[in-house]
Amino acid sequence: MPKLFLAWYFVAFVAFTGFAVSQDGLLSPFPPFERWHTYQIFFDLGTSIGLVSIWVYYDMQKRGRPAAYFIAYLVGVGVSGSIAPMLYLLLFRPEPSDDSEAPHRPRVAQ
Repeated sequence: MPKLFLAWYFVAFVAFTGFAVSQDGLLSPFPPFERWHTYQIFFDLGTSIGLVSIWVYYDMQKRGRPAAYFIAYLVGVGVSGSIAPMLYLLLFRPEPSDDSEAPHRPRVAQ
């Protein structure tokens, strides 16, 4: 994903989040469990952020970052939700510089 698009989306998302919090407060969505679909949405978002956090953990290990970075990331997720993973992608994921990081395409036998 190009960083320019991610940066634009990040700014728009943070602005919308700030607007929503200013209108309703930080804890207004809690408790969100009025109907079964709200349970499903909560667990779906929790599963998604958990999977992204696992990926971030292994990416930080591969890059040799200290455990304190991951702890700070988890605190960021707890405070800001998906803003922390977007910020991680903006700050720590470099753009591919050549074809060496391009996805491998298997050869088709002819």
